[in-house]
Amino acid sequence: MAVNDSLFDVYNAYVDVCETDDYTGGGGSRMAKTESKGGAKFYPNPTTGMLTVEIKDEVNKARLELYDAVGNIVYNQPVTGNTTTFSLAALANGIYHVRLWNNNSIIKHDKLVIIR
Repeated sequence: MAVNDSLFDVYNAYVDVCETDDYTGGGGSRMAKTESKGGAKFYPNPTTGMLTVEIKDEVNKARLELYDAVGNIVYNQPVTGNTTTFSLAALANGIYHVRLWNNNSIIKHDKLVIIR
């Protein structure tokens, strides 16, 4: 239980930083959905293992990539439609960097917290 509590504390610290950081588009919040100007979002964040990705534009060569703290790709899957749900059950609790690609361009880049 202490591990989950400490991860939750890390997540809260991350959110507190984002609330004053332009990284989230200025004035970040503790909203469950994370959205970019390009019309892409993923939720819930934090997650317990399932992640839903929504892309408003036409999906063309879209993929979801997750990176660990040192920059290694730990998850790389195609996004097969405008709304796709992924199981992240094989990944450990922690904070990951998410890149959502469409049309060979990054349309969303953010952090994701996995807490079980």
